[in-house]
Formats: sequence, structure tokens, C-alpha cells
Amino acid sequence: MTKIFRDIEKIIKEDAGNRNILPFAKQNVLQDAAKSLLTAKEVVIVSGFYIETMKTGETDGPLGAAFLGKALENLGCKVTFMTSPFNEKILKAAINALQLNGELLTVKAGDEINIFPAILSNQALTHLIAIEQMGMALDGNYYNMAGQKISYPIARFDALFLQGREKGIKTIGIGDGGNELGMGNLFAQLVSNIEKKWIANITPVDFLITAGVSNWGAYGLNAALSLLTGQLVLHHPNDENLLLKVILKAGAVDGKTKKREMSVDGLPLKKHIEIVEKLHKVIKSQYYNDATNAKDSAIN
Repeated sequence: MTKIFRDIEKIIKEDAGNRNILPFAKQNVLQDAAKSLLTAKEVVIVSGFYIETMKTGETDGPLGAAFLGKALENLGCKVTFMTSPFNEKILKAAINALQLNGELLTVKAGDEINIFPAILSNQALTHLIAIEQMGMALDGNYYNMAGQKISYPIARFDALFLQGREKGIKTIGIGDGGNELGMGNLFAQLVSNIEKKWIANITPVDFLITAGVSNWGAYGLNAALSLLTGQLVLHHPNDENLLLKVILKAGAVDGKTKKREMSVDGLPLKKHIEIVEKLHKVIKSQYYNDATNAKDSAIN
């Protein structure tokens, strides 16, 4: 079984964007994170990265958050989504398209003092998951991959994860560039090896999933959950196309090209569908026959 999880990790760690941080990532984290989620009861998923020049959120993050939320709901978990105002319409559109039950909470900068304690007081909450969520740097600021400070007032979700860990809530971070929440696990390596070292996030998590694109990390987690539970919770490749159209219509842009086009992190839709197809092939090689991978879309 361990080999098949390594195969999944290999797929999602393809460095198509030449970020050059994947060599620092620890092995077998994906399997450990998925095993942890087998006992999940209530989960909070946080996502949102601001594209300053376009005044909106990017296409990487909302797709992974929505598809992971659907997978967890299918496995019996209660899911709550959290994001920033700039990303609200985008993530809401994805949640509605997948007909998810999870509530969406939008947190403005300064509202943490009221919202975070209320979230963490929930005794049923077992996991906090960040997917392509802006992470705080050592100087207390947030930076994009170009090394530019983000001026938009950001709710400090890092505090939610730090406080959650103190309470024994399991935390998972999914990122691809070093400036996302959870990349604090690799802070020493990032500061020593990346050119724009000041962007490195400082917040540690229990499980850090590093991928070529953050969405892929969420998809890999869904593939791992499919293997562990025997229930196919990885979305159909066709749904990648449909949901990307939904969030573009809601205002999302490609974080690299800064354009409202059918791409994520500068990579065309075809590449992302290819990743999902490869993950399905790995799953089917272990457990499933052709009939299981239904051709109909999850999106109506």
C-alpha cells in the first residue's frame, strides 16, 4: 500500500511551474494526513490568495477546497469553509456548484478576535485545513511569489491554526510556493534555498502537503482517502473543466498570468485534467473497475 501512496505523491509533486521547493518536502505526509482524516468529525477548510493587481482571488485554492469539502462530506464529515472578502464570491460559487452543505464564513481583518474563539470552542472540531491560503512571513506581512508585500488587509488565519494546534486540533497545510499557511514546516530550508526568502511562511502544521499546484495537493488527498476508505471521492476529470468555468465567472483569475482564462498557475486546463486522470488510474489499479469511475458529472 505504501508504494501506491508514493505514486500519488509523485503525480501531485510534478514541478510544472518550476517552483523548486518540492525537494524539501517530507515523504509519506499525504498518507499520514489522509489517515488522520479517517477520524474527522467536523473540519474547517480555509482558502484564498489575493491577486493585488486584479483585486480578486486566484484559481488555485478554491477548486481544491471545494472538491476536498465534497469528498469529506461524502465520507460523513461536517465541513465549514472560511475565506477572506476578496475570495467570497469565488468560493461560494464553487460550493454552490457542487451542492455542498458546508457553511461559508467570510472573515475580515480585525474580526479574528470574535470569530476564531467561536470556531475553536466547538468540541466536535477535529481538523483545520489550509489550501493555498496566504501565510504570514517572519516580519508579520504577507507576500506574493514576486516578493511583493500584499497591501490588502488580511485576516490572520495563521493565528487560528496556531491556537487550534494548542487545543489538540489536527492541522493540515497544502501549498506550492513557500508563502502559504503551513509552509512554516519548511521555513529553515526555504530561507536557505529560495531567492525571495522573505516570503517564507512561519506557521507550522501537523501535516504539510507540498504539491506542484496547491489544488493538486487536495486532489492527492482525495485520492488517498479513496484508497483508505474504498469509496471513490476523487472528482471526475470532466468536473475540473466545469468548476473552473464556475469560479472564473465568479471573478477568479489565474494567479500567474493575472488573466481570467481556463488555466491555473499558468498551466492550461488540459494539464490539470491530466493530473486528475493519472490519479484515477492509480486508484483503479488498486481497487476499482471501470464501472466505478462514473462518466456523469458531479455538477448539475
